[in-house]
Amino acid sequence: MSAMKIGTVRKNRKLGVIVYLGSSGNINGGYQTVCENHGFLADHYNLKDARDHVSVPWEWCPRCADLVYG
Repeated sequence: MSAMKIGTVRKNRKLGVIVYLGSSGNINGGYQTVCENHGFLADHYNLKDARDHVSVPWEWCPRCADLVYG
């Protein structure tokens, strides 16, 4: 898989939710993954961690977790 860039929007195949990879806008830097469907976001210290979390929104979005785990 090619390196995902900031601003990448993906549709998760398992849940059908839209996930966004972005910069946190924090003065110290950082990155975010955003579940557009549920309005939840998670902060990540580095881009690798953020990229890794784009494909598994149920690990950081509580509503996605509810859909997977009940």
